[in-house]
Amino acid sequence: MATLPHGFPTSIFVENSDPDFICCKCHHVLRNPMQTTCGHRFCKECIDYILGSNSICPTCLEEEPDIDHIQLTVSSIYPDNGVNRKLRKCKVKCFNEECSWSDIFCKLEEHLIHSEPCRGDIIVVDPRDKRLKEIQETVSIMSDEIKKLSEAMTTSETALLAERKRNDEIDEKVLIMKRKLALKEVLIEELKLKVDRLETVSYDGIITWKISDVSQKRQDAIDGKTPSIYSPPFYTSKAGYKMCGRVYLNGDGMGKGTHLSIFFVIMRGQYDAILSWPFNRKVTIILLDHNNKDHVLDAFRPDPTSTSFARPTTEMNIASGCPLFAPWTNLNNHDLGYIKDNTLFIRIHVESLNID
Repeated sequence: MATLPHGFPTSIFVENSDPDFICCKCHHVLRNPMQTTCGHRFCKECIDYILGSNSICPTCLEEEPDIDHIQLTVSSIYPDNGVNRKLRKCKVKCFNEECSWSDIFCKLEEHLIHSEPCRGDIIVVDPRDKRLKEIQETVSIMSDEIKKLSEAMTTSETALLAERKRNDEIDEKVLIMKRKLALKEVLIEELKLKVDRLETVSYDGIITWKISDVSQKRQDAIDGKTPSIYSPPFYTSKAGYKMCGRVYLNGDGMGKGTHLSIFFVIMRGQYDAILSWPFNRKVTIILLDHNNKDHVLDAFRPDPTSTSFARPTTEMNIASGCPLFAPWTNLNNHDLGYIKDNTLFIRIHVESLNID
C-alpha cells in the first residue's frame, strides 16, 4: 500500500508546539498549511488527498457525525499564511536522533534535502525539482490549451475554406449571369438595330441618305482613316434588287481632294436568283439643297457589259458612279445650302418597273 501523505513529526519542536501547527488529517506538523472554510487546518498534500476521496472534512465528521456535511471544494480551501509565518520562525531540530542539526522551521526541508539518512519516509522535494514540476505542469496545461486552439483553428479554417468555396461558387454564378445578361443586352441591341433598319429600309427603289458630322468624316477621309462610307441598303421591292450608296467625302479618282464623289453599288440579295441580270435600271443621284432651290443631280443607265451590274458573286459589286459629282468649293459655300448643321442629304432613285 502506498504511504499516505503527512507532515513532519511533532518531535521536531525544541519547545512546546502550538495546536494550530498540527494537521487535522495526519496529526503531524503542517507542511504547506491550508485552511478550510470550516476552520480546520491541513497539510497541502493531506487536503489534496481528501479532495480526491470523499471530500468531507474528517474533523467535522468526527466532531459531528450525525449531520450531513458539505463537501470541500477547491474554492473552500485557501493557504493559511498566518500560521505559516508563525511556523517558519519556530525553533526545530532534526527528527533523526543521531543528527545534531537544529535551526528554524523554514530551513528544515533544505536540511533534509542534503541529508538523506534523516529523511525517513518523509518525501522531500528539492525546490528546483518542485519548480521544474510546476513548469512541466504549466507546459502540460499550455500544451492542452494549444491543442484546443489548434483544433479550434482547424475547425475555423475548415469553415473558412467552405465559406470561401461557397463564395467562389456564388461569384462564378454571378459572373455567368453577368455574361448571359451581357449577351442578352448585345442581342437586344442587335434586335433594336434590325428593327430600326426595318423601319428605315426602303422597298421602293428610293433612299434619302442623311450624313451627319460631315467635317469630321471628311477629315477622317483626308487622313485615310475612312476613305469612304456606305449608306444603309435599300431595295427596288420586297423581293427586288439590293443596293446601297457609297460616298468619298474627300473625293475618289479624278475628284480626290477637290470633289464629293458619289457611287451606286449593287449588293448580293436573297432574291438574286429570280431577278433579271445584268441590272439595267436607270439610276438618279441627287445632292439635296437644304433651301430646296438648286439640287445637284446626275443620272445614268447601267452599262450591261460592266461587271458592276452583273449578278453579284461577292457581298457587293464594284461601285459605279460620279467621281466629280460636286466640287467642295460649292459645298463649302453656305449660301448654296448643301451643308447645314454639319449635315448633308443624298437621294438615290432607281427606276421602277411595273413588274415590281
